Amino acid sequence: MIDTERERKNEIGRNYTHPALKFGECLINEKFKPHNYDPHTASKFVLLKFPAQEFLNQLTSDYNRMNPDARPFETNFTVLDIVMPCKVSYVDDNEKVG
Repeated sequence: MIDTERERKNEIGRNYTHPALKFGECLINEKFKPHNYDPHTASKFVLLKFPAQEFLNQLTSDYNRMNPDARPFETNFTVLDIVMPCKVSYVDDNEKVG
């Protein structure tokens, strides 16, 4: 979970005013809202699908570099998509990182 209070303390997202997310909630940037979006008829839930291989490759590379004496983790993730359901709220483009 994202710790919004800790981020504010570290001056990340100074304009970000939303409380910490609850389980199953997600915030999506306004610029990704569908053009035909109608809040009265739209579903409040979506299935998000996003690639995780870049993140995992970087994470394992960093771990291996910082722990040269440990058995290295594989860093060759090729296709790994994460699918998660969430209750959507759309937020302004510049709230988290201006």
